[in-house]
Amino acid sequence: MSAPASPPGRRADPAARRRLAWRARRGMLELDMVLMSFIENSYNTMKEEELVILERLLEWPDHQLQAVLLRGERPADPAFTHVVEHIRRAVAP
Repeated sequence: MSAPASPPGRRADPAARRRLAWRARRGMLELDMVLMSFIENSYNTMKEEELVILERLLEWPDHQLQAVLLRGERPADPAFTHVVEHIRRAVAP
C-alpha cells in the first residue's frame, strides 16, 4: 500500500497566491510596487517556510514594512531577516 499523498502546499494553490497578493496591497504606492513585484516574480520559487514568514510579514503595519523594505532597517525579529533580504534582492534595480 502506498503512502498517502501529502497535501499540496501554498505554491500549488492559485487561491492562496491570490489571497497573498491581495494582502500585499497596501495604502502606500511604494510598498505596493515592491510587494506586488516580488510576489509576481518570486512566489513560485519560494519555499513553504518562506511563504509562512511572508504571510506573517504582511501582518505588519505599513510604517514597519516601509522601514525594513524601503529604508533598509533590520527586522527586530531575526526570523524575518531572510525573507526581507530576499524581497530587497528581488526588487533591487
